[in-house]
Amino acid sequence: MHNTLIELNDFDLLTVSGSDRIPFLQGQVSCDMQALTPTRSLVGAYCNLQGRVIADFRVFAHDDCCRLVFSPGMGSVVKKLLDKYIVFSKAEMTLDAGRFERLGLVGDEAGPLVKSLYNEVPGAEGDVLNSDGDLIIRLPGAVPRFELWIDSNANRSGQIEALRHDTLAGNSDDWLRQDIAAGIVHVDMQRSEQFTPQLLNYDIAGVINFKKGCYTGQEIVARMFYRGKAKKRLFRSRVETTTLSKEVTVVDARDRETGEGILEFCAVADGVFELLVILPTEAANDARSNKSALALSTDPRSHLEILPLPYRES
Repeated sequence: MHNTLIELNDFDLLTVSGSDRIPFLQGQVSCDMQALTPTRSLVGAYCNLQGRVIADFRVFAHDDCCRLVFSPGMGSVVKKLLDKYIVFSKAEMTLDAGRFERLGLVGDEAGPLVKSLYNEVPGAEGDVLNSDGDLIIRLPGAVPRFELWIDSNANRSGQIEALRHDTLAGNSDDWLRQDIAAGIVHVDMQRSEQFTPQLLNYDIAGVINFKKGCYTGQEIVARMFYRGKAKKRLFRSRVETTTLSKEVTVVDARDRETGEGILEFCAVADGVFELLVILPTEAANDARSNKSALALSTDPRSHLEILPLPYRES
């Protein structure tokens, strides 16, 4: 697989600064902010009091600040909600526009390419390399994958040109394909407050830390996790069909709708799609063991194959 470079500049970047930035965020978000270091990023969620996900994010430390990366528009939503609480802390929030150019790098030789440019490469998922203001974050994926944050305050045009020279130009579908393989769904404006962490697998994918202290929605999120097996979860699957859209539902052998529907999908070959879909765990397990079949509501002859996820399923 050739290395592919993808523009990822459609995002919100919320910067939290000040001496109380860590304790302030610790009481609001689902990840353990005490574990954040200059060489380790975290993924987390901000939930409402009912335990539904308002937004998800990745946070990294930079310039004595916490920088939280959200889906487009969600940084503004979260800032508005947190503004009422941050006044009691020695911290402040700003939305940073244009500070960084964000690039995605994916490919079997992505690691060696990063090392050739920066002399080092982040080793584990979530690790961060800071090289003269540029940040390189290793992400989960079926193949090696990195986010590169190029600081616009420094002259890095040569670095970007070197990356483009040694890679193929990709698009958002190339990045989405890797997110699907990693079992990752992001919460945007349309999904905000629609799902619990459990439905999005956030509780088993490392987005929720169950050992930290209280945060908004924590009691309900913890109760859902500890009270027993989830009745519905996010599953990755593959299907052959002519066309696909997020309006399509999944049905079982008796044409009953089985879940919340398709959240993400991407073509992986001609007429072959991989998708992330919320399904009843019983129906998905029956399909996986060939006890019953799942199909698309628009294509009764289709057959959904349940694929493994890279994190522990429950």
